[in-house]
Amino acid sequence: MVGLILVSHGELAAALVGVARMILGHQEQLIPVTLAPDMTPEALSTALEQAIAAVDGSDGVLVLVDLFGGTPARVVAEQALQRGMPAVAGVNVPMLLEVCSQRDGCSLDQLTQIAYASGHAGVIDIRASLAAGQ
Repeated sequence: MVGLILVSHGELAAALVGVARMILGHQEQLIPVTLAPDMTPEALSTALEQAIAAVDGSDGVLVLVDLFGGTPARVVAEQALQRGMPAVAGVNVPMLLEVCSQRDGCSLDQLTQIAYASGHAGVIDIRASLAAGQ
């Protein structure tokens, strides 16, 4: 099973993990890493390294981060480049639920594509969707 790490500003990552567990039940190899207001990038990098070690099994690790260009994404990018590890920015609930649901039967590359596609597909204009009868 692919290990999953969510990285965010503040408690967003922890809240998203809570949402996934509420909807899907207990999730193995799923860890939030949060950037506290007083935390340095170096401390975040150390926390990320520890999370990677905790969830890295034979199928690899996928990191989902909140915001491209922010401190969490920059720290993730450094680790991703060093380790050849995939990372997707813009994590949302649809992305996380789909990745959690599919990760047991997918390769790391497939799961990365699923994360990207489901994150995009999960952003919907509700009014337009209702008007179209969907």
